[in-house]
Amino acid sequence: MGDVIGIAAAVTVILSGIAFLVAMALRRKRAIEAAGFVEIERVDEVLNELTKVLFEGVPREVHQKQDPSGESWLVFVDTGSSDDSGCVMLVYHIGHDDWPAVVLIRSGRRVPAIFRQLTGGIFKWAVPISDTEMSGLTNTGWFAHKEAKQLIPTILKERLSEAARCPQFQGLLGIAVCNSYLVIWSDAGRLRTLLAKAPLVRASLLSDT
Repeated sequence: MGDVIGIAAAVTVILSGIAFLVAMALRRKRAIEAAGFVEIERVDEVLNELTKVLFEGVPREVHQKQDPSGESWLVFVDTGSSDDSGCVMLVYHIGHDDWPAVVLIRSGRRVPAIFRQLTGGIFKWAVPISDTEMSGLTNTGWFAHKEAKQLIPTILKERLSEAARCPQFQGLLGIAVCNSYLVIWSDAGRLRTLLAKAPLVRASLLSDT
């Protein structure tokens, strides 16, 4: 009898776990659909390149949205690591081919979990930006990197610093301007936060430009 009860208890735990995962998947699906994104099968090479450049990873799942403000993509990133939940990023095409690549990373420990195992990604090509050059980030918990030997336009520095100081953007892990695209990301567990706040970052960065 004891064995039967033990097996029943184990089955109950397993079924509860499965039910929880299904509920989370449905919740995520509803959030994505409510934001107007539709999953696509064919991933644009630009998204592959951005994911590699930033995370040394590949897109695991991509959703696309088209609206009057332009095309955007919601990308779940496969970093090949089992140590964290991965990340999800929102990608906007912004033009500004004259802007160099700049990456802001937010973390109380300077490097978020998704980056701790990386030897590639931004760490292949980016160098830390000094506090003198990006004084607007002081005491914000955000740390900036850029292409080596590149000058950052004053307007870009100012707007990135403004975004970093804005309390409503807490919960985001990164903001990058790279190859004429704006990329904003959070860990995968904060999808709703990303969907709510990334458009505000985009509006702030591109205001009157």
